Amino acid sequence: MKLLADPFENRSDLNSRIMKFYFLFGLMIVTAVGMAQDTTVEIPAPEIQLKTALLAAPADQRSEAMVYAYNSKGELQVLQELCLIHI
Repeated sequence: MKLLADPFENRSDLNSRIMKFYFLFGLMIVTAVGMAQDTTVEIPAPEIQLKTALLAAPADQRSEAMVYAYNSKGELQVLQELCLIHI
């Protein structure tokens, strides 16, 4: 006859739940990191990059702005040269 409950009676069940939690948590982390590793990036056409970059400049200075953009190899190139002509 048991008078007092054994405090370690359900310890294996608790350990099993903890292990399942850590396994699922680790699996979620690995999955998230794997999904974040997508390195395929589509580079827009130079005309689109030029127009987009010029939108950040004030309207009266857009023709004078020097614009850099990426080419299809992922290298930085000049799309529009700096124009320093002031009348």
